[in-house]
Amino acid sequence: MTVPARETVSQPAPVLKPQPAPKVVEPVAILLNENNPNSQQIADLLTAKLTTPTQLYYLSALPQQQVEVVAQLQQQAYSQVVAIGSNAALRAKSLDDSRVVFSQVFNYQDEGLIEAGFSGVSMVPSAEKLFSEWKQLTPGLKHIAIITGPNNQQQIARIQQAAKHHGVVVLHREVNNDKEMLYEAKQLAPLIQGFWLLPDNRVLSRRSIKEFMAQSMKQGKQVALFNRQLFKYGGLLYVGGDVDEIAEQLKVQLATTEQSVFGLKTAKIEINQRAAEQLLLVRGEQ
Repeated sequence: MTVPARETVSQPAPVLKPQPAPKVVEPVAILLNENNPNSQQIADLLTAKLTTPTQLYYLSALPQQQVEVVAQLQQQAYSQVVAIGSNAALRAKSLDDSRVVFSQVFNYQDEGLIEAGFSGVSMVPSAEKLFSEWKQLTPGLKHIAIITGPNNQQQIARIQQAAKHHGVVVLHREVNNDKEMLYEAKQLAPLIQGFWLLPDNRVLSRRSIKEFMAQSMKQGKQVALFNRQLFKYGGLLYVGGDVDEIAEQLKVQLATTEQSVFGLKTAKIEINQRAAEQLLLVRGEQ
């Protein structure tokens, strides 16, 4: 008996959907000076906050080594670079095709970082917080002075606006070196009750800081300082930036294409109790 052949029906081949290519996660390069605890702390905090990997590049004090490190950065062609400190930011200006975000640079306008297309985070802590604290110590505070090098209009405008909210007038003078800074301080002394000393290395030197502080203490002037270590020379207040806020805002700047310099909203403030006593200041009294 003949068995009839079975008819076979061919099945269409399964259609394979194309799989999206895995997203390439590009690392962020962080450029900073070696042996700088403050910059290292910011770099570590930023690394912890980012979901993308980071690669740290350290600059030594040797100019040739700095050139070689920047050449490595250029060769790796990082799309995003964070430069912490003035030296790192200036070196990063030679990078092509990298978006650079800076921090810990006081005179960013004078260094042309904005013109270079950089974004950043201001080094100046919240003036609003400083004047709020200062006015609690000295309710009658009316006039203070700030002396810097040229081209700090953006930061000074922010400070003056914050001071105005607290009934304080900020007299600002621009000078070119430490000798001019000391001269202007003497000229301003009769007009003011205090100074806010900002970290402008163009007009400050170790010698000028010591002379300025001695002069200010002798004249009974209240001084807000950018470094706790300067309390040994006197000074009423220390005001500094919060490294966690700096790292957080660096993260924000990396995530946006807008070119801007973020002004800090917080400040770490400490009172030199010895200076407060010498100036006959008690919180809540003039």
